[in-house]
Amino acid sequence: MRRHSGAPGFDGEVVLVALDGSRAAVARDGSRAVEWGPRNLWQEAEKRYARWTAAGCPAEYRLEFTGTGTGADTGAVQRVVGGPGLHWELPMD
Repeated sequence: MRRHSGAPGFDGEVVLVALDGSRAAVARDGSRAVEWGPRNLWQEAEKRYARWTAAGCPAEYRLEFTGTGTGADTGAVQRVVGGPGLHWELPMD
């Protein structure tokens, strides 16, 4: 998902865009959102925001590497950590 502000035709709104064609135009104060496409991008953004605030609103993230080598068979993992409860694994491709 990508965030655009100042998109043509969306004055005063933030536009969320996903590769699957989903879109959301959201008022900057969050008072309304218009969505279209297969995914509910505004709901996804709200869940991510809740995770971020629960982790203490981290301004910095760290990247962790475990295992050796590359590929799925080596046990190697890349992980982004931003605070308590805010982490995710990155693909090793």
